[in-house]
Amino acid sequence: MIGDIPCTTDKGTWTGPNMVDKIFIPNVEGKEIASTSLEVETDSTTYTPTYKGTYTYLNRDIYEGFCLNGKRHGHGKMTFPTSSDQVISIEGNWKEDEVSYPTTITYSDVRIDYEDMSGYIAPLHTKVSLLIGQLKKLHAVNLKSFNQILK
Repeated sequence: MIGDIPCTTDKGTWTGPNMVDKIFIPNVEGKEIASTSLEVETDSTTYTPTYKGTYTYLNRDIYEGFCLNGKRHGHGKMTFPTSSDQVISIEGNWKEDEVSYPTTITYSDVRIDYEDMSGYIAPLHTKVSLLIGQLKKLHAVNLKSFNQILK
């Protein structure tokens, strides 16, 4: 049987499907987890989310979407409410914990919707971060219209 039970650790909170034999109590301390891992260990039972849910990191970043084997995988949205680089959210298809095909990037006052790129994979830490850097530079020059950014 599956139910939504919040799972809180010292790194954040997962709210999504949990197996009944692996129910977590919100106050249970979890093991040290990497910044993007959703794996939690309690009472020598490891739970690795593989469904749709919401993970709220302690820095208030929020991932809403699917995960597989504890990693962001499938359609999801990562929101950065306290981001210093003005990227508000990235929505798209995730693969192995990286956004492999962003469909929408929201940047402080600009929202970019992407067309189908025929399966082109651009991991967040390479191509997409370069695009965000270029947008920040263009924004700093106080361009008046979004059409100027596209030229």
